[in-house]
Formats: sequence, structure tokens, C-alpha cells
Amino acid sequence: MSALADALRRDRYGLWTYVWSRAVLWVAVAFAYLLFGSVVLSPRADDGWLLDLWVRADGGWYLKIVQDGYAAGDQSTAFFPLYPLLVRIVSAAFGGADVLAAVVVTAAAGATAFVLLHRLTRELLGEEHARLAVLLLAIYPATLFLGAVYSEALYLALSIAAFLLARRGRWVGAGVVTGLAMLTRTAGVALVPALAVLAWRSGSSRRALWGLAAAVAVAATWPIYLWRAFGHPFQFLTAQREGWGRDVSPAGPFAGLWHAGDATWAALRQIAAGPFSKVNYWPQATDYRPSFYAAVNLEEVVFTLLLIALGVVAWRLLGAAYGVFVLLSLAIPLSSPTEDFPLLSMPRFGLGVFPVFIALAHVARRERVALFVVGTSAVLCGVGVVRWALDVWVS
Repeated sequence: MSALADALRRDRYGLWTYVWSRAVLWVAVAFAYLLFGSVVLSPRADDGWLLDLWVRADGGWYLKIVQDGYAAGDQSTAFFPLYPLLVRIVSAAFGGADVLAAVVVTAAAGATAFVLLHRLTRELLGEEHARLAVLLLAIYPATLFLGAVYSEALYLALSIAAFLLARRGRWVGAGVVTGLAMLTRTAGVALVPALAVLAWRSGSSRRALWGLAAAVAVAATWPIYLWRAFGHPFQFLTAQREGWGRDVSPAGPFAGLWHAGDATWAALRQIAAGPFSKVNYWPQATDYRPSFYAAVNLEEVVFTLLLIALGVVAWRLLGAAYGVFVLLSLAIPLSSPTEDFPLLSMPRFGLGVFPVFIALAHVARRERVALFVVGTSAVLCGVGVVRWALDVWVS
């Protein structure tokens, strides 16, 4: 009992940070919705609106899968199965309350992720770094997704857990958790080579690598299901290409960086022309005003460059395994840029790349730098709150 009490005492900072940060965000989103929503948005049903606030964009797809399963031809297979499966299980226990179940699953995964990030960072760099890393995650501009009907919180928890298990020499467990991460998001494959680095450098590399092989067996259940259900084991790639324009480029991550360069130049000219200019410097801007595309593309370029830089810091600070995980996680979306937003959703994808928050805590260890980072993140997070409340697309 004393060991359990000690563990709870050490981990309470991560749990408490998740609780207060989600409460603040929930109140902020609700207030923004009440203040502006009645003016900007079409009327919605009032029942359960506080929960429905957390269903945006991809959240609708996840709920569709929970309710109806996967179907051929509707691009639902672009969304990996573990998160909707857990939501369906919890929903059955809640009598079919799908949205409530999804919010509960996200909250449980998010709280776990915060606790594990605090624990891992404390082991690597000490308590002070751990607290700052958790705080930076709590106010990261895309942190809204850790409370929404999205799989980000689950993937983040699983990726940190895989590293923790590997550090403790529990290689089969690390392999199983890695496989579960691969059943949550495409980026889960980045865990395999990263953990293989740790395994190779362990005292018993052969046993460690065989343990990690469990990831393949777990992850294989998804393509096997797709093969039996739709006749194509990699149907999810087709769905991502047809539904979101993500097609893997033979140029790899250089494709995303090249197209991002074009988008950046167009964005700078568009912003110089003004938000209501009739000139469109980005021909792909068809659904929204060109100025919206300019702002989003610039946002995604800046985040991508920062994430890459923090990946380099993580490599030097924590070791090759952490750096490999960051850079491969970023290389995956960079290798499949979309036409209108070349770096689509990169700020959100950064949520699952946990070493960047540890690296950022190291960079911000000086008080003045910490104040700048915390202040900037908080302001951008506030912008995200308003965008989310008004159902404006948040990347």
C-alpha cells in the first residue's frame, strides 16, 4: 500500500494538471460558444450541447464508425479502429450514449498521457523538467484535441507507455502497446524503429527485438480485417488518398517541404495584399477565402519547423531513440502532402510526438524563455478555443 501511495503522490501533478487544464478549456469553449455561436452558427439542438461541443470534423467520422461500423467507399477506413472500438465498448456500458462514451475514453486516455509524460520526464531529467513539460502540453495550441472526440489522447498515452515499458526492459509489453498505437494512428509505425534502437542498445538485444515483434502481430489485425471485409488489406491508404488527398510521394518528406515552400510564398503575398483582396495567389484556395488558406499554411509551416528543431534537440538531449521517433513521426505526414494545405494538421500531429514537449521544457528552463513560451502558447491556445467553438476548422 505504501508503494501505491508513493506512486500516486509522485504522479498527482500530471493528473491534476490534466484535470484543471481540461476544466478551463471546457469552460472557455462553452463561453465562446454561448457568446458568439448564436450569432455565427446555425441553430443546434440544446440537449447535450456541452458534450456535443467536443464533436468536430473527424469526431463525426469516429461516431459514425461507432454506430455503423466501417463501410466500403465512404472513406471511413481512413480512421484506425482502436479508438472507436473502445468508445463502442464504453457506450454499451452507458446504454448507447456514444458522445458521452467518447468523451470519457478521451478523458481517461488524456489523464493517463499526462501522468505518464510526467513520470517519464522525471526519470529522464528530473522533477522540474517534468512539471514544465506537462504544463507545456496542457497549453499547447492544439491541446484542445486531448479533450475532443479524436484519437490523439489515446495515441499519446500509448506512445509514452511504449517507451516507459522499453526503458524497464518489458519488451513484450512494449511490443504489444506499440501494436495498439499502430491500431490507433498511422504514425504508430514510427515507434517500431525508435524502440528498436533502445532494444539494440539493451543488454539482451535479441530478446528485446523478439519482444518488440509482438507489435507486428497486434497491428496485423487491422489489414487482416480490411482484407476479409473489403478485399484490400491496405484499404486505409486508398481512403486517405480519396477522402483527404493524401498520397505517398516518391520524394518522401521532401515533397511536403517543397510544397510548403510554395504555400509559404503564396501566403506571404496574400497577407500583403490584405484579407479581402480579390487576387488569389494560391489557386488551390477554393472552399474558403484565400486569406484563410494563407494564415493556416503559415501556421502549419511554423509549427512544422519548430517540431523538426525540437526533434533535433530531443535527439541530442535524450538519445537517438527519441530523436528517431520525432523525425519519423513528422516524416510520415510530410511524405503525403495535400494539395490545398501541404502540411495539413501538423500542429495536431505534434501532440502525439511527446519528446518535443520534453525538449521544449529543456529549451525553456530559463525563466525568461519559459515566460515567452508559456505566454505565446496560451495566446495561441485561446485563438484555438474561439476557432473550435465557432466550428472553424482547427488544424
